[in-house]
Amino acid sequence: MKLINRLENIFSFDFFNKELVFLQESKLILQPEGLVIEENVSSFLVKNNNLITNNTNQIKLYFSGKSINLEGTFRLANGFLTDEFYFNIGKINKERKTYVINLESGEINDFTSKPYYPHQILKKDRAFIFSHRIEFYNPFSGEVFWSKDISELHKSTNNEIYGNPQIINNRLFFFLFDSSHQTNEHITLCLDIETEEILWRSESFGGWLTTFEDKIYAIKDKQIQILNPETFEVTNLDLHEQLSELDKQLYKPEDQMTWQVPFSFSNSTYVIKNNHLYFTQEKNNALGIIDLQAKKLLWHSDIEINSGGIIPIITDIKVYDTRLYILDSGNTLHIFEKDEII
Repeated sequence: MKLINRLENIFSFDFFNKELVFLQESKLILQPEGLVIEENVSSFLVKNNNLITNNTNQIKLYFSGKSINLEGTFRLANGFLTDEFYFNIGKINKERKTYVINLESGEINDFTSKPYYPHQILKKDRAFIFSHRIEFYNPFSGEVFWSKDISELHKSTNNEIYGNPQIINNRLFFFLFDSSHQTNEHITLCLDIETEEILWRSESFGGWLTTFEDKIYAIKDKQIQILNPETFEVTNLDLHEQLSELDKQLYKPEDQMTWQVPFSFSNSTYVIKNNHLYFTQEKNNALGIIDLQAKKLLWHSDIEINSGGIIPIITDIKVYDTRLYILDSGNTLHIFEKDEII
């Protein structure tokens, strides 16, 4: 990989119409032409090539060559975009409602019901809320299909869901841990969404769960766990030997001491594509690529992060075509090009 560009003052980025789109200060810009799509943007989201922008007064959707404005007070984080519709809860003329935009017709419907903000939507009329309970319900009517207290699922005190639950083939996977940190108790559970039945439990697999290419991953330190959600088979990869060259020594002349700084994966900022792990470092500036099948470190690099007095971190990573995109805590977007087939 070789560094081909660095863009400053980038707050977030994604891909729209097969081109890089990013928020630079308050302007939403489409590359490579540098076209300013919209100004005074506070945040944006791209999913299934639908673009949604947000500012203090409106949400705007760009889809199928059309655009729709929804005037009012909304937060992009409270919205959900699926293949067929966009869903959000906001206020128009100080009246709080649920708004749904049909992405095919552009039709806007609103509901006077006041549901909770869903944490995850399965489909238009099926959603989840995750707290001390898991509630599966209709976000429009408020009808609850089923609800389970977390304490019913795992007999332990201070249970809390860590990270984002994963849904694959009508199965719900989530990781529970002792939020008081008084014990090391933890467990990953799989529920059948329709029957509520516990299909699988594991005390050895778990952490921050992420889905790539129909498998669920949990990575930590220099280890990777891979779960087949159909068979519940777990593959464990220990990469201490392969990643030992990323460990560093830090010498402090004022103390005349050398500190060992072992490398550790970021457990949430990574991508897996074609059995290759594109990883970043927890609280530092290293990144690289691992062939998971061969258990081989293919490439690694340290990037320069100008983040002032705060700890430098990599905040986002994406792989698109032949390029690797890295956003850091100093709001710099680093773009790498593959110089060989990886």
